[in-house]
Amino acid sequence: GPPMEALVSVVVVLVTLIAALVVALRKKSAELRRMTSLRMSERNGRTAAEKRLRAMASAPITATDVDSGTSLWTMRPVGYCRTPFPDRRGTVRQGMLADIPCRLVMEKWTQPGATLLGLQDFSHLWVLFIFSHNTNAVAQMKAISRKSGPMSLGCKAMVSPPRLNGAKVGVFSTRAPHRPNPIGMTLVKVTKVAADEGVVYVSGGDFVDGTPIVDLKPHLPYADGASLDNARVPPWVADHLGCLAVRGVTWSDAAVAASEALARRLRFFATADEWRASMTRVLSFDIRSQHRRLGGGGGGEIGRA
Repeated sequence: GPPMEALVSVVVVLVTLIAALVVALRKKSAELRRMTSLRMSERNGRTAAEKRLRAMASAPITATDVDSGTSLWTMRPVGYCRTPFPDRRGTVRQGMLADIPCRLVMEKWTQPGATLLGLQDFSHLWVLFIFSHNTNAVAQMKAISRKSGPMSLGCKAMVSPPRLNGAKVGVFSTRAPHRPNPIGMTLVKVTKVAADEGVVYVSGGDFVDGTPIVDLKPHLPYADGASLDNARVPPWVADHLGCLAVRGVTWSDAAVAASEALARRLRFFATADEWRASMTRVLSFDIRSQHRRLGGGGGGEIGRA
């Protein structure tokens, strides 16, 4: 009768809707898989390029005279930094802002037993290194591998330092890691020099683990301007990172418990308390990128550790 026909009609409509929904879900699922595959391909390509750049940073670099083809000089890493920071994200902004222990492991060919002799008499030293974990690896590789035509900068000419909140200055007016030549320089405190082991123990580094070292130079107060009364810097530098200071770093009970559980795996810290103290100093200045910092409402509170 009519009730049965109406019920059948409803069932038919429901089945049709379900079938259409299934088809739509399958299409969406296929599109999602396609987009995920494309994203992974792009990411893998970028990762491969970054690995090639890191390999290039670890290989000898020879400068050749364009006209004569004569080799002018060769540069190669003299060692590598071993640090608690496995990734560039979260690494302290400036080394001396946090007393982070690091090890500078020298290559055997540098004859560290001889070349490090006397370094223990200095309290501080300069570490020149390669920004081997930069994110502009592809552009950098194209710039440094160009065989002919106009030279490419390989990075942005104008950058936005964290303190300027979006305003831009020339890259040579900043310490941005993305530079025409990705060379960094950091002042560290010498803790111990084990020349026979080829290791220099320091604190105050801002290196990612595995960073190639170009050179070590002792800090000379009379020449390096440790107390220059007439030193001049722009106003945005003079506030000494005040604009990046956070209101406080709070460790939750769960975070404290997690750090205690990790105590046996800490390579650079004797205790979990020492590690938390160092990480508190690191987090005392906002380590987020400018995009995340401004998008999240400015300096203020990052969150609980």
